[in-house]
Amino acid sequence: MLLATLISHANSAQVESVKVYVHDADGSILTQIASVSLLNQTSQITDTQSTHAGYAEFYGIRGGSYTLTVECAEYEKFVETLEIGSSGGGVFSITLKTSSGVAAAAPPSGAVILAPKASQELRKAAEAMSAKNWKKAEEHLKTAYHLAPGNPDVNYFYGLYYALTANWPEARAHWETTVAISPNYTRALLGLGEALMHEENYGAAIPQLKKASEAAPNDWRPRAFLAEAYLRESSYSESAAEAERALNLGGESANIARGTLVHALVLDGKKPEAMARLEQRVQSHPEDSQSKRMLGSLQNSVADMSANSSTAGTEPNLPMVSVVAPPAIEIKEWLPSEMDLRGSVAESPGSCDIGEILQKTGERQREFVQNVEKYTATESLSHQSIDKRGFVSSTQTMQFFYTATIEEIRSGTLSVEEFRNGKRGSFASNLIIPLGLPSLVLIFHPYYAGDYAMTCEGLVQRNSVEAFQVHFLQREDKPSRMRNYRSGSNGKIYPVPLKGRAWIDAKTFNVLAMELAIVTAVPEIQLVTDRTMIDYAPVRFEKGHAELWLPKSAEFYYDWKGKRGHWHHGFTEYLLFAVEDKQRVQAPKELKND
Repeated sequence: MLLATLISHANSAQVESVKVYVHDADGSILTQIASVSLLNQTSQITDTQSTHAGYAEFYGIRGGSYTLTVECAEYEKFVETLEIGSSGGGVFSITLKTSSGVAAAAPPSGAVILAPKASQELRKAAEAMSAKNWKKAEEHLKTAYHLAPGNPDVNYFYGLYYALTANWPEARAHWETTVAISPNYTRALLGLGEALMHEENYGAAIPQLKKASEAAPNDWRPRAFLAEAYLRESSYSESAAEAERALNLGGESANIARGTLVHALVLDGKKPEAMARLEQRVQSHPEDSQSKRMLGSLQNSVADMSANSSTAGTEPNLPMVSVVAPPAIEIKEWLPSEMDLRGSVAESPGSCDIGEILQKTGERQREFVQNVEKYTATESLSHQSIDKRGFVSSTQTMQFFYTATIEEIRSGTLSVEEFRNGKRGSFASNLIIPLGLPSLVLIFHPYYAGDYAMTCEGLVQRNSVEAFQVHFLQREDKPSRMRNYRSGSNGKIYPVPLKGRAWIDAKTFNVLAMELAIVTAVPEIQLVTDRTMIDYAPVRFEKGHAELWLPKSAEFYYDWKGKRGHWHHGFTEYLLFAVEDKQRVQAPKELKND
């Protein structure tokens, strides 16, 4: 097996760290990659890190006076003196200015991270809203908004506050801001459609609800809202179709859409079908008082029309059951946007021969396995526990001497093992631990590529490099060999299939980045979510060997046994051990389009 993600028990070392949050000019978290450096009093660089979702972290920094510099394309260089306490830790938040004075547009590269104080204020606002303490909720929201006016979570919760206090125009304004920042923010799209329906602007609500259903194709609620919006616009067949979809997706949870379905069928001239559906429902669910009332009303209407021809053509007075209701305090979106199995539209269709891509990318992976026996690095780790509303409840930081070994144990089978501080396997208690980052790129090795259905979606720009965007999905007729779970050291192994995307340099065919997720949940071990994002960077041997691409940073998100968490990995100070010798090499350099 190439990868085993284990759930086990061990101790972890805590270290102090310097955390830097980098914001765009409008206060939102910077989505582009920036280079963050700490210089000592003699202007020598102590350490340099690249940001991920506006975040960089430094370990092993002694207390004292430092100069912080941040550089990012299209932004002015940021320079400021920092005083770091004797413990070597600290949290700093800075805001960049663009060369033109206007924030540069860039696609989000993952979940948006709020600085700790803003996150704390937002959590307190959610708690106050749950307790219906509107005054306290507004106070905390104002503070959070002052700290991060361009953050989508802050705007979503501000809109939720106004919806719960029945100020729908203000709710709509904040949700419009949310989706402008984060176009696939499902709850904001749904809320925006709901606000427009409260304003009886059903025509404008329909496109927003369509976007919500596309962003969350397995959620019944956008379909139920859409069904009612179509009903109010007299689009009866469309209303019935969406109500059917809502019921199929949500089952009993979506029963509120049944009233919309019956109305649509009746108004579309399909009374017998509506009556048959209600009769079937009442027979199977005699406790459903809503369906009983509608069936009684419909039966009385039909009887009246039979007895009195003057009533022919009139419609029954069915009770209107509206799906529009005050929203609940929902979990904020703590995960990156869900990967869509239908694929995405690339920025440029370009020439995209998947056969050639797999052949040449496979050659790069063969070179990797042939050249490297093992490698070591310094690994910096941080773990965030996520509470039931999607907020960070606690953070742990760790640092390890990391070793990975690569071996072909038999023809057609590779083995990749990891060691942290000389020990194999896991390193923390009561957490789901991500292992096997080096092996994931081997999806493109000829030994394993055939296990996946792969399609090239086109050419895109990835960190200023022209890259092929390739979608992959575990084939049902092939075994899942890349990701496994085991509960405890001797527990049963559960192979899980993967789906995802990779971005492959169109010139060199090296893998620049990957995003992966499990195809389905694993109820046997209560695993709901497993999401990994990896960025790679080149590392060179000093003597004559080919350039190799290794993980530079990675994000791992999980939802397991009701516990949610987020790991961030960073790798520096690589040392490569070739098959015939070993050479000291540089840390991964920044990506360039050479």
